[in-house]
Amino acid sequence: MTTTNKYGLSRDIPDPIKRQVRQECGFGCVICGLAIVSYEHLDPEFSNATTHDPQNIALLCEHCHSRITRKYWSKQKAIEARKSPYCIINKKCHDAFDINTPDAFIWLASNVFRNPSNLITINNEPILSFILPTSQSEPYKLNAKFYDDNNVLSLEISNNEWFGHTGNWDIECRDRRVIIRQRPGNISLSILCIPPKGIIVERINMVYNKVKVIGDKRTLKLVGYSEIEKREGLNLNLSDCEVITEKGFKANPNGSIEFSGRINPLKGSNQLPHNISKKYGPNKPCICGSGRKYKKCCGLKKYSS
Repeated sequence: MTTTNKYGLSRDIPDPIKRQVRQECGFGCVICGLAIVSYEHLDPEFSNATTHDPQNIALLCEHCHSRITRKYWSKQKAIEARKSPYCIINKKCHDAFDINTPDAFIWLASNVFRNPSNLITINNEPILSFILPTSQSEPYKLNAKFYDDNNVLSLEISNNEWFGHTGNWDIECRDRRVIIRQRPGNISLSILCIPPKGIIVERINMVYNKVKVIGDKRTLKLVGYSEIEKREGLNLNLSDCEVITEKGFKANPNGSIEFSGRINPLKGSNQLPHNISKKYGPNKPCICGSGRKYKKCCGLKKYSS
C-alpha cells in the first residue's frame, strides 16, 4: 500500500486531527458505535484529498467500513452518519473484551488476581469484579466502573462489554489498549487486553465517593478514608481469589492501601503473565501469550530504542 496519494498527501493523519475526529464522532464508529475503528476520508476520498480535513473524516469500524468498500452500503450512509454520529446520540461508544479461560485474571499494579469475584468494593458498590461461570460453555464476565478524578463515570464494563462515555476528553483504542484521557497529558485509565485471559490495568487515576484510586504498573493506592471509615466502607476482597504477589498489600496509618511487589506465578501455572521487570529477558516468551519473543511483541518499543 502506498504511503501517499497522487497529491503527495500522507496516509498518516496527524495526532491532533485524529483526536478532533474522535471527539466529534464520539470515540466510536459513526454508524454503529463500536470503538475499534479506522479513520475514513469521506468526501473527497483519500485518493483525491489534498488535506486531512477533520470535517470530512469519520470513524468507521471494520464491519461498517467493509460494507461500504464492498458496495453493500453507500458512502452517503457514512456521510449522513458523520453529521449525527451514533455515539453522540447515545452518549457512549462500546466494544467488548474477550475473556474465556479457566485462569481468568485481573493484573492490578504489580499483582495478579486470578478468579476474583468482587475484588474492590466501595460503600457496598462493586467497582471491579468477575462473575464466575456456572458451566463450561459460559464465559467469565468482567464487570467494572471506572471514574475520572472528578467522580464522573468514564468507562463501564458490563459482562465483558465496555462502554466509554462521550463526556471524556478523549478515548483512544490502539495497540490492544483502551486509553482514556481526562485532559491533555492526563491519562485517567489505560487497560491492556490479554485475550482470552484477562486485562491489565496499566494506569488508573479516579475518585469515587471520597476514595481516590491512583495506580500504575507498580503500585496501587486507595486514599481518602479514615481508619474507621475504611473498615466500614472500603473492601478489598482477597479471600475468594488467588493473589500472585511478593508483598501483598498493606494498610498505612494515613488511610491508604498500597499494593506493591513483584509477580510470582504459582508453580505449575503457565496461564499467568510473567514478571516484566528489567530482569525479564528479551528472548523469553511474551507476557501476552502470543508465542512470540518478548522483544518482538509487547517489548518491541523497549528493545527497539
